Amino acid sequence: MSAPRYVSPMKARLAAALPLEKGWIFEVKIDGIRAIAIKENQTVKLFSRKPRDITADYPGIAAELKKLSATDFILDGEIVALDEKGRSSFQLLQNRKRDEHIQSRIFYYAFDLLHLDGKDRAGIPLLQRKKLLKNLCAGQHDKLRFSEDLEGAPRKIWAHAQKLGLEGIIAKKQDSIYEPDRRSGAWLKVKTGAEQEFAIGGYTAPQGRRQFFGAILIGYYQRKKLIFASKVGTGFDDHSLQSLYARFSNIKQPTAPLIPACWTNSTSRN
Repeated sequence: MSAPRYVSPMKARLAAALPLEKGWIFEVKIDGIRAIAIKENQTVKLFSRKPRDITADYPGIAAELKKLSATDFILDGEIVALDEKGRSSFQLLQNRKRDEHIQSRIFYYAFDLLHLDGKDRAGIPLLQRKKLLKNLCAGQHDKLRFSEDLEGAPRKIWAHAQKLGLEGIIAKKQDSIYEPDRRSGAWLKVKTGAEQEFAIGGYTAPQGRRQFFGAILIGYYQRKKLIFASKVGTGFDDHSLQSLYARFSNIKQPTAPLIPACWTNSTSRN
């Protein structure tokens, strides 16, 4: 028998469309915080993908997971906040400390099981893992949800996702094993909207009454180079300014990763 230990989450590869051939299952792509849940005897801990222990941030979810009948397990899932239409909203999740009403909308969606009752399950087919997970999560839970497979043909699933305004769909090979920290192509993510992903490459000095930093500097990758795109200076409260600045300070580097460096009043870059 083996003891449960942290596992770096498996990754989904970005794809342009859902696979149409047989042998795939489909799940709703949810926008939250990826979290590995570990139970050992009567102790439950939640870890982000860093990994960072985030158990204290979500005590309700940890308490719910503790009630599950298994002696020990490792689950992969997402911590999400749902809006009034039942859609996941990362912005709501970020605002949970400022609005106590959001707490009732926060859930843990479990979509994979890697370890159960002393046995490693990562090497068995996905369908078997999900069956074990569904049985484990059976019953009424306040904070725990099982991520159900979507029924229907891929084209109909996609049309429905667009109509409901969902972020996207995750496609997974039915017979795939769990591959920690890999993007093998056994899992695919297809987004409903055309999006451009940006990376934070630096920040500017604060001005006026603002503390910590003024704006973040974002860029996009082109041929392995990070090209400057824009400044983003709105949407930060005092807590997020301080939190981000603390993280930036720990990863400073002497040269600017963004090119061209077309900003003024810049300070240390992350």
